[in-house]
Amino acid sequence: MDKKIRKDGIYGTVFDKPVSVLIENIRNDMTVLRGRLSDINHEYTGWADRLKSVEGLLTCGIISLHSINDEIIKFEIKSDDIEFGKSIKFQPRGVGLDSVDYCYLCGSKHRDNENKQKDYMNNIAAFVETKELGEEIVGWFIKGARLDYRPSEPNWIQVKIGSCDKHLPNLKNLFDRTRVYGVIREHDIKQSILFEEKVDGIDNGQTDKSE
Repeated sequence: MDKKIRKDGIYGTVFDKPVSVLIENIRNDMTVLRGRLSDINHEYTGWADRLKSVEGLLTCGIISLHSINDEIIKFEIKSDDIEFGKSIKFQPRGVGLDSVDYCYLCGSKHRDNENKQKDYMNNIAAFVETKELGEEIVGWFIKGARLDYRPSEPNWIQVKIGSCDKHLPNLKNLFDRTRVYGVIREHDIKQSILFEEKVDGIDNGQTDKSE
């Protein structure tokens, strides 16, 4: 594909994300369109019998793209594994607060390093498939990650990662890296540590030194 088209497609597509993300965005757009068509069906019932078939076509397209996108995601993960190393399934919830002993960057025991109050740390957590895989992920961190494993709940195994307030942007960057495919790599951890949030007084952007 021509480099110029890659920057901005004929219909406004910006090729700055993996193809699986672009496809998922299209599925979301189709879902919205199907909903709008359903609204019209309910409001203008005289045309409902004609429009129902189109609504069905959109449903078929949404389902078909889901199946195709599953294949694309598997391919992209395998390709990234070759380039960046082994991945492990890791589907994090949003950034919140939880009990983690240390910041994964600086090792601080305090979320607020100035007041030094004993408090919950900023945190992301994700369920993992086995205790062994969870231990492997924790082993990729020098500090600030722990395995939440309870023998009474062997199928509910989580890895929890903490940060102080100063390094919350790094934790958010790690979350962004892992949520796209629902996997984590040691590479992701290292690159999130290198991440810096840029604040210049005019525009608040983010600088990623990793790639």
